[in-house]
Amino acid sequence: MKKKSTQNIIKTVSLGAAVSALLSSTSPVFSANVAITGATIYSSNDPASAYIAYIKGSHGSIVLNGDNDYCGVDNVAGRGGAQKPGTAITAEEQYERFINNETFSGRNPYGSSTKKVNWTGGGNSVAVTSYGIAGYDPRVNGSSAINDFVWKSTKGVVSVGNPQNGVTRQIVGVAADTDLSDAVNVAQLQALREMILTGGDSLIQQDGQTGLITIGRSVNGDTIDIINNEKQSRKISGLGGGEVSEHSTEAVNGSQLWETNGKISELETEIDNIETNITQIQANVTKVAQNTSAYFGGGADILNDKAPTYTVNGSKYNDVGSAFE
Repeated sequence: MKKKSTQNIIKTVSLGAAVSALLSSTSPVFSANVAITGATIYSSNDPASAYIAYIKGSHGSIVLNGDNDYCGVDNVAGRGGAQKPGTAITAEEQYERFINNETFSGRNPYGSSTKKVNWTGGGNSVAVTSYGIAGYDPRVNGSSAINDFVWKSTKGVVSVGNPQNGVTRQIVGVAADTDLSDAVNVAQLQALREMILTGGDSLIQQDGQTGLITIGRSVNGDTIDIINNEKQSRKISGLGGGEVSEHSTEAVNGSQLWETNGKISELETEIDNIETNITQIQANVTKVAQNTSAYFGGGADILNDKAPTYTVNGSKYNDVGSAFE
C-alpha cells in the first residue's frame, strides 16, 4: 500500500487489507499500515521483501507504523496498545498542525501548496495548470495584464475533473459571495443578465420587441452634452435624414443640408439675374423719363414729379391740354 493517497471524502477508506473507520462529519485521514483488534497488516513498501508484517493491535486499540515519518496520522496509541517509536501527539496538536499550515521535515501534509492538486481520486481529476497563470479578462478578451492575487493565482490549481479526457463536474451548493477572489454562482449571473437586458442604470435602452432605442427616457433633463474630456466637440455619424415639416422634432443630416444649400445657391443665382434685369429696367425708365421731359418742355421733370409750365397769351398752364384750350 502506498502512503500517498488521493483524497476522497467518504465514511470508510479501504487501505490494502485494512479498513480505517472514519467518524461521521470528520476530516479525511491519511494513514499507512493500520492494525486494529488483533489483525496483522502486511505492507509492500519494502522493495527487498514481498511483504512486511506490522504489529497486531489489541482490543480497543489502533497501532500505526510506517517506513518513514511522512504519514497522515503521526502516532496514535489507544487502550492497551503499544506505542511505536516516533512523535506522539494529541488530537489537539494534530488539529493545530492542520489549522496553522505547519511544515514538518521539509514537507507540508496539512496545508496549501504551489503544486497542482487533484481533488478526487481514481485518476478522474487531473490538474494541468501551474500556479501564476493570469486569468481571462473580458475587457481585453484575453489574459489579464493585472499582476495581483485576484487576477493571477499564487498557488497550484485545484482540479475536480479531467478536461483533457472530457471529465467534468458541477459544483453545487455555492452561495453568492462578495470578495474579488470569490466564486460566483448561477443566480448572480442571471441577475447580471437581467440587469443588462433591462439596461440597468444606463441611459440607453432598447425595446426587445420593436428594437426602438431610447436615451434617457426614465430620467429628467433637457440637454445632452457630448463634449470630450479635453473640452472638444464630437461628431455624430450614421444619422438618418429626419422629417422636414412644420412640427417635426427630428434632426437633419449633412446630406439634407447639402441638398438645401444647392437649392439656395440656385435661388441666389435667379435673384441675381432678376436684380440685373431690374437694374436694366430702371436705366430704361430713367432714359424714357428724361426723353419725355425733354419732349414736354416747359421745365418738366418726370423723374422728380415736376410738371411743365406753359405761358400762352400771358397765362401759365401746367399741362398741354389746358394750354391749348
